[in-house]
Amino acid sequence: MKKIVGILSIVICLGILSFDFFVDIFNKNTFSETTITNDSILECPEDIPKGYYDVEVIDGCVSVGLVFLNQGEIYHNYYVDRNSLLFIDHGKGTIKINQSKREFQDDQCFQINHIGNYIIGEDIKEGEYQITLLSQQGNQVIAFVYDENENGISHYTFKKQKDKVKMKLENDQKLFIERRVDDGKNLSPILLEFKRVKQ
Repeated sequence: MKKIVGILSIVICLGILSFDFFVDIFNKNTFSETTITNDSILECPEDIPKGYYDVEVIDGCVSVGLVFLNQGEIYHNYYVDRNSLLFIDHGKGTIKINQSKREFQDDQCFQINHIGNYIIGEDIKEGEYQITLLSQQGNQVIAFVYDENENGISHYTFKKQKDKVKMKLENDQKLFIERRVDDGKNLSPILLEFKRVKQ
């Protein structure tokens, strides 16, 4: 009897939240697409281990950790735990969650076009960089630097194309790239150029 009541409770909760979540149990490194419907909230399930993941928007406009993303955009290194939420405010969205792709940037010059977290020493080589906004128009872009304990060290707001700043990035720090928007509409792509300053 308790099992039946438990199963019914789960079914009712899923109906209230109005989402379908499918996990590929055969491959823990790749998760299937997740569909989120109108005004729904998806709590990251226990099937996904804690850690950093790339969240790609397959369709619609989705909010990932309070950051709005359009179709085709990726939130790089989104930290998933039991307190993580994925939701949309209108329409319908489809996302895909995969373990983060680590592409270590150690070139003298490289570009970043994804919102998200970049770990110094794992994603980006330690050093001083001149960072320039190459996006032609649209939203302001903000770069935050945190230490390993999530304490803020510095930040800079890129307000227009060609805005630039020098930042010293040290191992184990986290660089968070965010796009400033008010309502999740009229989102523009971001493109930042990183040039290592010669010592």
